[in-house]
Amino acid sequence: MITTVLQAARVCGARRVEEGRKATLRLRPRVPLGTALGQAAGWRTALAVLALAGAARSAALLHLLPRCPRLPTDRASGAGTRIRTAVAVLASRAIVHVCAVTTLLVVGQFAAYTSIAPIVRRNGGRDGLTLSALLLGYGVAGMVRNVLVGRVVDRRPGTVLSGSILPMAAALIALTVTHGAPATILAVLAWGAGFTAVPVCLQAAVLRVAPHAQDAASAVYVVAFQIGIGGGALLGQRLFTAARLADLLLLAAVVALLSAAIAFTARRSFPLRHVHGDAARSRPAAAVR
Repeated sequence: MITTVLQAARVCGARRVEEGRKATLRLRPRVPLGTALGQAAGWRTALAVLALAGAARSAALLHLLPRCPRLPTDRASGAGTRIRTAVAVLASRAIVHVCAVTTLLVVGQFAAYTSIAPIVRRNGGRDGLTLSALLLGYGVAGMVRNVLVGRVVDRRPGTVLSGSILPMAAALIALTVTHGAPATILAVLAWGAGFTAVPVCLQAAVLRVAPHAQDAASAVYVVAFQIGIGGGALLGQRLFTAARLADLLLLAAVVALLSAAIAFTARRSFPLRHVHGDAARSRPAAAVR
């Protein structure tokens, strides 16, 4: 929904990345709040509140968002041109690399994150409101790092992405071998600081490698992200029910490191240093490679 609204409003370039970063920040407090509500009043009450809040927000969006007329470039381009642009995006190696990194990272993240409560209980003995407080700390750590990442992600995209994935992988590995409340808390905070900045890096990469086909490229990216969420949750559930939490964390860390290796080799998608206004911005829509 967030991506769709941004596309409909035609928020472009750095502005769209900034809005995506703010949207990511706004999502952070909701997980611990939902967890606390579920533990205090039961999961049925939490889901009912979520449904009512979603309905209220949908009604507010319908009322408040302005109508967005088609841009002159959209009106001038025919259906054939739009189809060719979409095909070019799907055939783009740069987009394929971004989507591969996205799917792998999100699979690893949600395989582990869906079991974060039993992981924290097992390693650190945290439960109830202390668990909610730790999840809030996870989000706050991510918010702080997002503010810092937003200042440099356009200039050093590859460096920032690697600097986000590696702390996440290190935290996951630490959770497989360490026990006790202090070590668990530090690992969870590092995990939050690492992963929360990843969607900002990936969204910026999509907009950078397909500057003239951002809507189509963003749609493909969202599909890759959703596949990662579903696949990761399914994988995490299978390993959790098999009582293999340590294997789950190790697998998530390995997948994260694999995605980092792909990102490091895909310099077109994730350059260590990016110079604005380069030749890529002058390519026509169908020339996305």
